[in-house]
Amino acid sequence: VGAAVAASQAHLADGLLRDYVAPRVCAMVAQLPRQRPALLRLLYGWAPATAEARIGAIKVLQAELPTQALFLEALSHLVALEEPRLDQWLLDLYSYYAAVGLSKPSPGLRAGALHVLRTVARAHPDVALLSSGRLVEMAGEAGAAWEVQAAAGALAGGLLAALADPEVDE
Repeated sequence: VGAAVAASQAHLADGLLRDYVAPRVCAMVAQLPRQRPALLRLLYGWAPATAEARIGAIKVLQAELPTQALFLEALSHLVALEEPRLDQWLLDLYSYYAAVGLSKPSPGLRAGALHVLRTVARAHPDVALLSSGRLVEMAGEAGAAWEVQAAAGALAGGLLAALADPEVDE
């Protein structure tokens, strides 16, 4: 329904997203961890498929979610919906929040940031490689949380696959 409204009446879809859909979906995202991917697809369905509308939906999401960790986790799901290519504005937005998450001491924030970078690396390995200095620092830290180690391993595998693929822009 959201995608149909967004395609035919973008202004109406934006208003419904901000005033009705986002507050209710975000409350459920906070309470229902297993349903987050589906709920976030629902929310994103109300945003027209333009960079401006998607950025607006992400800003609404950030305002509605109770924690930064939950917001970064949500971004890790939303960035996967952007594939195969990200618009430059969206690429900048996801890269910025990934860098913010990597700079935080929270394992949850770091893991979320690494998941965002892993998805970005599929089509833009050069952007993910810009964080390599921070990744090396994190690898040298003693006692890194298991979720950060797992996410870093997934990112490394994704980078290797993307760099080996001749069709991926570097």
